Amino acid sequence: MGFFYKLKPVTDNINSKEKAVKGFTAMAVSVGTIDLPKLAEYLSERTTFTKQEVKGVLELAVDGVEYYLSLGHNVSMGDLGTFSVSAESKVVQGKDEIRGTSVDMKRIVHRPSKAMTSRLKKVPFERVDWTRRARKKEKEKG
Repeated sequence: MGFFYKLKPVTDNINSKEKAVKGFTAMAVSVGTIDLPKLAEYLSERTTFTKQEVKGVLELAVDGVEYYLSLGHNVSMGDLGTFSVSAESKVVQGKDEIRGTSVDMKRIVHRPSKAMTSRLKKVPFERVDWTRRARKKEKEKG
């Protein structure tokens, strides 16, 4: 079990007309996305609840997080972490120039708990040489 990474070239886009490679940096690579039914199946295998019951509870949790975020709360889900909303608006000179209608939700922010972060920091990384095309071809085969 571990994370995967690939090397990404770092180029100097400012000081040269050619995109000269200055070096490389690691970039995390996902091997795929687990959807809600798959997660529910995994969790149900470890409890007495059925897959459908687990899926229902997870969907209800999502609804609850959305509800409380819409009321202006942050939502802490224990070791999973805390969800909150961030806002954005145009830059103005005076405080009176901003009204609620000119503020937009930028994104929903997830901050994992310190405990989860600490546990996941112990997971090792393994280098892979995947490109998007190679991953696509692998998917088509499998």
